[in-house]
Amino acid sequence: MSETASLLLVMLLLQAGPAPGPGSNPSSVIQAVEQKYAGLKSLSASFSQSYQNAEQRLEESGTLVLKKPGRMYWEYHKPTTKHFLVDGKKSIFYVPEDKQAIVSEIDLDDASVPLLLLFGRTGIEQNFQVSWETEEAPRSAENALVRLTPREPQGEFTHVLLEVTPSALVHRLTVFDPIGSRNDYVFSDIRENANVPDRSFNLKLPKDVELIKE
Repeated sequence: MSETASLLLVMLLLQAGPAPGPGSNPSSVIQAVEQKYAGLKSLSASFSQSYQNAEQRLEESGTLVLKKPGRMYWEYHKPTTKHFLVDGKKSIFYVPEDKQAIVSEIDLDDASVPLLLLFGRTGIEQNFQVSWETEEAPRSAENALVRLTPREPQGEFTHVLLEVTPSALVHRLTVFDPIGSRNDYVFSDIRENANVPDRSFNLKLPKDVELIKE
């Protein structure tokens, strides 16, 4: 799964509503996710990312900000500086040491399920089957772990795990791809409706950066 697609998918599911209690079901958790996201104007958080396949394990970390309508910015700090920006019309993935930036236009009439969700164009349960996860346990026994399986085959991922804490936040989100790799995102220091100025989404590229349009 490409890093761009993975980051877009993660942002759709970052927030959760009230933590599941006795008698709750995975569908109610997802409904709370959508209600929570609909009520947000902005968000900031720290994240750590772990990518693992049969041959290697990679660790990264950074910060992210989100602001409606349709803007988000992931800034990786360790081990390599990277930038991923969505401004509502296009996405930019920039790695300074490569001196390259990948620019992709966003077309909501021909967008992937993740982008449609990001822009509030459809519901999660319309596109995913929702169930409790049974193959692995949550990292904390007090958390709930929900599996999202796409109703229509997706070439870049097979399913997603969403771990929700009792404090109504998403602690972990894991994306699995068809070749058996997994991408774990762990979130901390989440601030809902944080003060996120518009200038946070101004990514200035040096003149010597090669632009690759997709």
